Amino acid sequence: MAKSKLVTIIGNIGSGKSTALPVVSECLHADQLDADNLFQTSNPFAHDYLENTPRWALTNELWMTLARVDIITEYIAQPHRKSVVVVDSGLLMSWVYAYSHLLVKNITPEEWELFSNVYDRCAVPLIRETLVIRLKYSVPTLLSRIQKRGRGYELEFYTPEYLTQIEQGISALYRKLKNAGTPILNITEKEIVDFENHMPSKAQFISMTDHFYTKHSQELK
Repeated sequence: MAKSKLVTIIGNIGSGKSTALPVVSECLHADQLDADNLFQTSNPFAHDYLENTPRWALTNELWMTLARVDIITEYIAQPHRKSVVVVDSGLLMSWVYAYSHLLVKNITPEEWELFSNVYDRCAVPLIRETLVIRLKYSVPTLLSRIQKRGRGYELEFYTPEYLTQIEQGISALYRKLKNAGTPILNITEKEIVDFENHMPSKAQFISMTDHFYTKHSQELK
């Protein structure tokens, strides 16, 4: 069975990953996998994590990683899957969240080593080759979007400091991917203001995505 080509959307909380998922999927005539809402829908450690983050950070990120591995693995096993799949958040963001915890010492270097070993064994083989779309928006814009959608736990816990911490993790991942030669499309606030409600921005977003995939899709085996 031929391997599906993988496109992964990464970005901070409120950057528009879930909004971009159907847009990119339609543009590329691809299947879509939503792996971004696990924390609020099915994660059994979510409450404990919010109440005592340093105690539960490693457990939370391991669970999220393995759940995302399961999502992709189950997709691959489907006989009638499409040749392209677009993943909202996905395994790359699991690495980001764990790394950001390391930066602020919510997890120890030894815990990071454990996470990295699990990640390398379980996640990397599934995403060794992927195209990446990075959504990069300022913290004030992210906060405005978070406030607009009004999820209680986000309003309480997703502070400017936390969003900055996540962005540092994304920047570290970006450098890691660039060093590995992974093709990355950067969508910034300056280029695309609002691809959900502003039709010219959406059209430009689709055009950039189509050009990016056409240019780099042959690099995926």
